[in-house]
Amino acid sequence: MGPLCRIAAFGDSLTQGDAWPGPAVLRHIDQRTRSRTPWLNPECRLQVGNCRGNYPRLLQGLLGANAIVRNFGGGGRAAADYLPHACFVSLENASLHSITSNHLLQSMSWPACDDALLHMRELVELQAFAPHVVVLQLGTNDAVHRRFEAKAPNTGTLGFAHALATLIYRGLWRLTARGPNVLYLEPPPTMSDNPYAPAHLHISNCVRMHNCRYHPNLACWSVAECITCSAADRLDSDPKPKDPTQVYQRHAERICVRHDALQQIRHAGRHIARAIALLARTTSRATRPDATSSALPAQRWPAEGWPAEQWPAKAARCIDESAPPALRWIPTSTLRPSWRFFAGPYHLSPPGSAYLACTVYNALAEEGCADVPCKPRDDNGQASVEAWARHHNVSLDAAPPPHNAKVADQFCGAILAGARGESDLHGSTLDAMEASLFARPQL
Repeated sequence: MGPLCRIAAFGDSLTQGDAWPGPAVLRHIDQRTRSRTPWLNPECRLQVGNCRGNYPRLLQGLLGANAIVRNFGGGGRAAADYLPHACFVSLENASLHSITSNHLLQSMSWPACDDALLHMRELVELQAFAPHVVVLQLGTNDAVHRRFEAKAPNTGTLGFAHALATLIYRGLWRLTARGPNVLYLEPPPTMSDNPYAPAHLHISNCVRMHNCRYHPNLACWSVAECITCSAADRLDSDPKPKDPTQVYQRHAERICVRHDALQQIRHAGRHIARAIALLARTTSRATRPDATSSALPAQRWPAEGWPAEQWPAKAARCIDESAPPALRWIPTSTLRPSWRFFAGPYHLSPPGSAYLACTVYNALAEEGCADVPCKPRDDNGQASVEAWARHHNVSLDAAPPPHNAKVADQFCGAILAGARGESDLHGSTLDAMEASLFARPQL
């Protein structure tokens, strides 16, 4: 059995979700519940509408034991949070084009920035995991009004673009010898988006959103999660709500995601991702930041005696090491604004997170999981289950079932059709779909 593909889900609270921090907790779940289906034990299931979903858990189910998916999400994180002071540059008179064409190309020797990046706690943890693929989802928190308008060099549209470009090109791509493939997942739609408006009309029908006023059943304690439409959208100009159960906050727009800013963030992320992908294809290996530079903490891998699934990334490669890692921008605009898919104005419900999991799953099928796993032997997937359990030091019952392409395609077909509004997803249907995804084959 070849090494398992390691996939890191890296992002904000839309990645972090609820109820499933990552595979490392499975040993505790298994011991507490003594169940043969620990993957179905978390409280935040598909049919539960009042919690935030967790797309890495479902992505693990879609990929089965052929891959290791780990959740590196963190609530409230923005791309700007990953830009150390040593990486700050003046963005005066800058543009999206100049951020990639000038800054990244002309600053190949930037030891202070490189050292600061690779000693950030989050990237140190990522480096220890040695992912083959990083699914990156950042941008929603960069559009929070208070952050977007802050007078700092790493804020606003250009600040987000600079931070994202630096994080990918000088951070993520230096984690391993070749660098992981990166899938940049576009910040998903919010309940204020209108993805079906004709593009030529440039319509974005923003509606100011607060759980307390708009959600059919969430309590008002979550009123702080909100969306405003522009910088001029002042909540304190509204009449005070007549319903005494509603919480009224003056100047709450300062902590709201701003719809117009999020639109700019999405455009900038799309531009940066495509520009860096082109840069990677046209820049020689010799001139890219080198993962073996002195800025990287030393890695020592035993030459022998390690299980195959714990091989270092370089030993796991099946293609030419000189080839650049891939970067792909993944759109999410087909998710319709429906409370079935949202747990708040912009946080996703479990079905909404299933939409993200299926979007990533389809992207992995097109791009490949970096260059591993090499085609496993035809053994009904048992070898991959054993390797997964051995990697996490858990029982075989705690490992996900073998990959089942037919079940995964049926699951994603139903989820994506529901997200597009082509079919309805009822609670009983969702429960059956989730159970089938984690069901073990009868041997």
